[in-house]
Amino acid sequence: MKGKDKGGLLLHGSMTLRTKPLADGRKSLYIDHVLNGKHTKKFLSLYLLPEETGKAKKLNASTMREAKNILKERQADLLKSQLDEENAEKTNNTLISSWMDTYYNYLIGKGAKEDNTKHIFIVKSHLEKYRPGSTLSVIDRPFILGFIDFLRNDCRKKDNEPFSKKTIFNIVGIFSSSLNYAVREGRIPSNPYLTFEQSERPSSANEHIREYLTIDELKKMISTPCKDERVRRIFLFSCFTGLRISDVKNLRWRDFSYDTDITRIGIKMYKTQKVVYIPLSAQAKKWLPEYDENEEFVFSRIDSTNLNNKISQWAKAAGISKHITHHCARHTFATMMLTLGADIYTVSKLLGHASLRHTQRYAQIVDKQKDDAVNLADTVF
Repeated sequence: MKGKDKGGLLLHGSMTLRTKPLADGRKSLYIDHVLNGKHTKKFLSLYLLPEETGKAKKLNASTMREAKNILKERQADLLKSQLDEENAEKTNNTLISSWMDTYYNYLIGKGAKEDNTKHIFIVKSHLEKYRPGSTLSVIDRPFILGFIDFLRNDCRKKDNEPFSKKTIFNIVGIFSSSLNYAVREGRIPSNPYLTFEQSERPSSANEHIREYLTIDELKKMISTPCKDERVRRIFLFSCFTGLRISDVKNLRWRDFSYDTDITRIGIKMYKTQKVVYIPLSAQAKKWLPEYDENEEFVFSRIDSTNLNNKISQWAKAAGISKHITHHCARHTFATMMLTLGADIYTVSKLLGHASLRHTQRYAQIVDKQKDDAVNLADTVF
């Protein structure tokens, strides 16, 4: 809404630039802010002179420009404040069940397969049973603790048996991932689940990691020819960097930086959208293809359709009976770094883990290897 005040100045919405006559003939400029019918005056310490000379007119014109600029700034601040309030109200009114639909659509939009995202609707159904009609604004530590308790004590499978630890672990994990997305979208300030101690989180009795190569097995893979040299380079490069196939696919030559004798890559991980900086060892650089200025991507035209089949056949040719896929390269990198003496914090950063809890799985494997090595003496004596 625009109009004019008594002093002939433009009126902008609920903020109006006005003048107050002073005893000495000057006019003091102020902003009249109307909110819920209440007027608040904000004096600007700017004054209009009696226009008796050309110089006075020029000074007044300059003063008015300054006052109008201040008015525009105040209006912009007011608009931002109103938008923030609207967004806050929108967030407060967003049903958790609706947000799970939003999270599903986000994952599908990123190219996730429907088979891998259909479990979101299972999580949604349990949330609706737990607290029907709840909005994002009510999510806090007690809410999540109550949800975990609900899954453990009130939910049943079709055979009326309680949920397994693995099922509860997966449901809470998917819910937490949806909350991480809500944080990134500015819907909630933080994910309360990330503050939980390990003892508060549901554990999986069947929790394990996929196969990995020992250092000796990795040496066998390196010394064994692969029918597809590009597959060989991609897999071994990941073994010495810990990158997922999605990140190897997106690796560009522009992601490389060089500092004296150190080569680094800085890449935003596809899965977590977190930027990770990884210094490349000589072994990692050994498996890079030749630089081609006409190619944007380092490993161009990766066809991941038969990638794992080719890796599996290569592993068998190397005399390795484990089921090896590309993702095993990431596990191989983690266990190898810990075996060679790297600290868990550094390995966690290289892998781009949000929490040491994820990296701890690999440390437990290395510890078990040490236990098994010590126990070998029992088989001799």
